[in-house]
Amino acid sequence: MKTTSLFGRVLYDSKIAWTDLNNTETEKGIVYIPYGMGENEPFALIEKNSTCIQDLVHRLSAMGVATSSILMTTEGNTIKGTLSMIRRDDHYENVYLALEPHLMLNTIKNTNAMLKNAPYVMKGTKENGETYYYGFCYDILEDYAKAFNFRYESVDGDGGLFGNPTEDGLNASGMVGMVMRGEVDIGVAPFAVTATREQVIDYVLPYQEDGVGILMKRVENKVQKFFRIFLPLHYTTWWAVVVATVVAAYVLYFAAKLSPESKERELQLGHNIWLIVGTVYGQDDGQRPSFGAGRIILGFWWVFTILITASYTANLAAFLTISLAKPPVKNLEELASQTIYKPLIVQETNHHAMFKGATTGLYKRIWDLMSDIPKIKTVEEGYQLVETGQFALLWDYSQFEYLINNDCGSLEIAQESFHKISLSFIIPEKAPFKRAFDNHMLKMIEAGIIAKFKAKWWRKSKCVSSPKTATALETESLSGIFALYGGILAIVLVTFILEVIIVYRKWRRVSKIRQETELDNRTKFMENVPSSFKYSPNT
Repeated sequence: MKTTSLFGRVLYDSKIAWTDLNNTETEKGIVYIPYGMGENEPFALIEKNSTCIQDLVHRLSAMGVATSSILMTTEGNTIKGTLSMIRRDDHYENVYLALEPHLMLNTIKNTNAMLKNAPYVMKGTKENGETYYYGFCYDILEDYAKAFNFRYESVDGDGGLFGNPTEDGLNASGMVGMVMRGEVDIGVAPFAVTATREQVIDYVLPYQEDGVGILMKRVENKVQKFFRIFLPLHYTTWWAVVVATVVAAYVLYFAAKLSPESKERELQLGHNIWLIVGTVYGQDDGQRPSFGAGRIILGFWWVFTILITASYTANLAAFLTISLAKPPVKNLEELASQTIYKPLIVQETNHHAMFKGATTGLYKRIWDLMSDIPKIKTVEEGYQLVETGQFALLWDYSQFEYLINNDCGSLEIAQESFHKISLSFIIPEKAPFKRAFDNHMLKMIEAGIIAKFKAKWWRKSKCVSSPKTATALETESLSGIFALYGGILAIVLVTFILEVIIVYRKWRRVSKIRQETELDNRTKFMENVPSSFKYSPNT
């Protein structure tokens, strides 16, 4: 394949053209490869054995053509690769360097490291024992492979750690170290974009933002569940009802006192209290005030009791069906202030470095609470410790969302997240394919592909749907009313015993007084009897 013209045309794939060009003996052959037949379609130039890329740029510029992109790779001092020019309305823009996508197969090492973090990256095993990866990040990687026509080999991350640079910046742990040392070409996981890591590796354009959430074990409030029957009304409302009942009874009593038409029984305070209380429970004795003012008071009291009873009944239905479980803390501030739950953090992660490097403030308080906690290397280890009810895990909020949406268990996320960060893949510094990857990521975001992948993995929670059949209420949910009934029975029993004791003591006292009185009367009677009437045995 020899060419003598700068714009000799070859109508086949650029990768094949590059291979054929390497096998020819032409000295500086240049092959023009059109990507489309339209006048404004992009086209590419391939030059063999050019030792100075700027020489060709100058030659093209002299012809009135400027390149908008130069895509190339290097081997030693000899530059081999592709020169791409994107034509836009008959003018061209500035020059930049990047990797030609069609040469990706020949230049990338085809190795990437995976770190298991559901739903970003997950690991499975086929029936034949073969291991495979899947997840949100894997879908993105597959789209890259399809767009740039390359194959890859996946390996597990070093020690299952994300990794961070050492203090001297000469090495790094985990997957960051693998990418830094060139052991792999891409780190595929939800890596937080940080300035510390960017000193030793580079990032692809971030695919989403995320915050740090707090995962805890859901706590059932046993006390509230026991007294759930009283929860529909706030305790201040209950006290207000009691006060209103007493006030209504006294108003009715004083109205009866002042009314000339009231009857004798209406002048008793106990009767009025019993009438008002009976109305609340719908158990009055059927007697109504005989005077007009009393009837008006009682009528308004009926309206009041109807509204209170209706409100209570409506709220009671809701409280008997909802769960009383709630997260122990709402945000990081409350987590730092309590002493029951100890914060957990995965080692060698951005979150770990963030809290470890804090010298003052809230983050420093959280770090001090981590002094004697277990050292965990994976999120799965953190989940197991959270299940014990003694720890709270600090990790990516999106991963907690996925967990909660797919597992209606006993875990719950705090209401507020913190520390918003960008998530991305990591690549070696000055990677020749960075610009191509960045551009494609931007296209995926703009085309809604990333949103499509996210909707695939973060589906609607399985736990929010209402049951199609009614479920019986647990005895524990109604235990409060039984406890109240038992308490009233206890009061009645105590009252009965007190009444028996009081009546018995009163009877004893009365009997004693009666006996003493009878004895005194008998003694006085005997003293007043004449001596002639006294009994004599000799008579």
